[in-house]
Amino acid sequence: MKKNTKSQVRILVMGGRFTPHLLGIVAEPPDIVEMIISKDTLERLLEPALNTLKAISSLQVFDTPEIIDAYDIRKAREACRKVAGRHPGAEITFDATSAPKIPGYAAMDIARELNYRLIYVDSSNGKIITLAPVTEETDTNIQIDLQEYVRCFGRRLEQTFDPQKLSVTLKSAAETSTFLAGGNRAAVEALEILRISGQGKGKRTIPFKKTKPVSQSALSVLQHIAESGLILNLKQAEDGRVSYTIEKEHDYKFLEGDWLEFYTYLQAQTCKNENKIPLFNDVNMSVEIPSNGARKEIDVACMTRGQLLLISCKAGAKPFRTEYLDELRAVSDLVGGDFATRIFVTSSSSPAEKSNFYKDYFKFLQQANDRKINVVTGEKLIQLGAILKKEAADPTYKRV
Repeated sequence: MKKNTKSQVRILVMGGRFTPHLLGIVAEPPDIVEMIISKDTLERLLEPALNTLKAISSLQVFDTPEIIDAYDIRKAREACRKVAGRHPGAEITFDATSAPKIPGYAAMDIARELNYRLIYVDSSNGKIITLAPVTEETDTNIQIDLQEYVRCFGRRLEQTFDPQKLSVTLKSAAETSTFLAGGNRAAVEALEILRISGQGKGKRTIPFKKTKPVSQSALSVLQHIAESGLILNLKQAEDGRVSYTIEKEHDYKFLEGDWLEFYTYLQAQTCKNENKIPLFNDVNMSVEIPSNGARKEIDVACMTRGQLLLISCKAGAKPFRTEYLDELRAVSDLVGGDFATRIFVTSSSSPAEKSNFYKDYFKFLQQANDRKINVVTGEKLIQLGAILKKEAADPTYKRV
């Protein structure tokens, strides 16, 4: 929220990671952003920074930065004065978070000389530290929820699945999702039978002829689901086929795949920091970003210290498809690109190296790596909470 009606100008003095600068902009949105960049990092920093900044709604970004020598303090001071001088009457804030030492000192000199604010964004601890002018209250905690975050990029969210509408209690749904996460191949087989045979609308009874014979282990999974109340009247014929009833469309959607989103959502909520406080200040599941083209789905999104984890959940029998990676990448490109951490979660286990499927799976992992997406397979689901905690603090693919 803006402090007054003056134009808010953020001057980024850059030489290292862009992520903390973006976090400061999202947490305290300015009207205008200008950049001062050391010439030895110009090629690496400028393009991704401009692409991300220009995606932020209502933000005016100056395309041409002031380029400086990281070891020339006189030129660095001149650049700071020059950029600030282009905005008479504005409220100026220098952000020297990633600045090399000498340009950082230069920004401090000019901030103190002209009574401007100078900040450092501590992305690890979610704080904006005011270095100048000297005040008693120097730290501002960063707490942004998902709605606020996507609004910075001119986006909004719509919920697509509400677990409150299931025909069972949330406790029962949670227990079922946890059971399915540990069921592995038997659970995948059982759920695939339900996904294929259970298609329809509203309440429906699935006859024996629409299913196929199930293994004993998959039948055990179906029996557990029936005990929860998500399917009713489960019966098995002599040839191994099953019949059952689905009470509500929401129940089918849950069994079709939303159970994995719900499980991931619950795992994220269990994550705690070193002080036993919830790690994520906001966790959402089953939302979409409306767009001019296809609607962009977000299965699970977690916010921690102003930073976003985007999680795609695929519970089908054939999850290792490039299009799913591209969908996740397309969503992240709408809300910060490489500033967000991307995770692909599936209930299917990774195939054995000697299996016929391993070659395609290995190719999928390479494609995920190219897109900076961390992959979590079925055998790792019981560790998902720990994986999310690790990715929040120390992501596999660094937030740029």
